[in-house]
Amino acid sequence: MARLRFERSFERYLLDGERPIFAIHRHWAVLALPVTWVLGLIGVLVIVFIKTAGAAQRALVPLVLIALSFAVLHVLWEWVCWRLEWFILTDKRLLLTNGVIDRRTGTMPLIKVTDIAYHQPLIGDLLGFGTFVLESAGQDQAMHEIQFVPWSVNYYRLINAAVHGVEPDERDLHLVLPGSPWWQKVQLVRFADPIPATIGQPTAETIDSTDSRAIPLVLGDTPAPKTPRHRPVAEAEVLFESEDIKARRRAADTGPIPHYPPSSLD
Repeated sequence: MARLRFERSFERYLLDGERPIFAIHRHWAVLALPVTWVLGLIGVLVIVFIKTAGAAQRALVPLVLIALSFAVLHVLWEWVCWRLEWFILTDKRLLLTNGVIDRRTGTMPLIKVTDIAYHQPLIGDLLGFGTFVLESAGQDQAMHEIQFVPWSVNYYRLINAAVHGVEPDERDLHLVLPGSPWWQKVQLVRFADPIPATIGQPTAETIDSTDSRAIPLVLGDTPAPKTPRHRPVAEAEVLFESEDIKARRRAADTGPIPHYPPSSLD
C-alpha cells in the first residue's frame, strides 16, 4: 500500500475530470554522475589497501571511507529526488513537479504551447534519453527545458498529439496511461453546420423574432413578415440602458404626439 501511494503521488496535482496521458520520471542516467563518484571512491579504497601499508594506510583509509560515506548519502538523496520528480502530460496541460522537502510544481497549458524543440545528443541516443525545450506565448515560463526524458521520441510524439488534439501514433500507445481516449473529447475549435438563412425571402420556418430587434431571419418556405416585429417593451428591459439609447429604439415610447388642427397648417 505504501509503495502504491508513493508511485501514484502525482495524482494529487490533477484536477477533477483531468485525464492523465503519461506520468514519468526522468531517465536513470540522471543518477550516473553520483554513482560514478561512489564507484571511483571504492576503487580508490581498494588501491589504498593494496598499495599502502602501515601508518600511511591507517591515515588514508579513514579519509577515503568518510568521502565514500558522503558519496553514498548523495546517491541516496539523488535517488529520492528522482523518485519524487514527475513529468506529467494531461489532456489540459504539462506539469513538472520536484523537490523532497520544498515541493515545486510548474505547469503549462497545452493551448499556450507554441513550439516544442527536441534535442538528443549521442550519449542520449545510445542510452535512450533526450531533452525537450518548450516555448509558450507568455514571457514568464514555469517550465522551459526538461532534460533526461526517457523514450524521448515516443513522448515527443505524444505531446504533439495532445497539443493538436489528434489520435496518438500506434507505436506510442503502450506508454499511455489507461483511461478514456483524450483525443475524442479535445476540440479546440468547434464548427457549426451552416444554416441556410435569408432575409426577407420565402422560407418554411420563421425564427422567433422576439430574440432580435433587427429584421428577423426566416427559414423554410413561409413568407417573411412585411413589418419586422421587435422585442416587446418592458420596464427595466435592459440593465443600465440609458435614456438616449431607449429613445433610439423603434419600440420605445415616443411620448405624446402633438395634435395640430387643420386650420393651423394653412
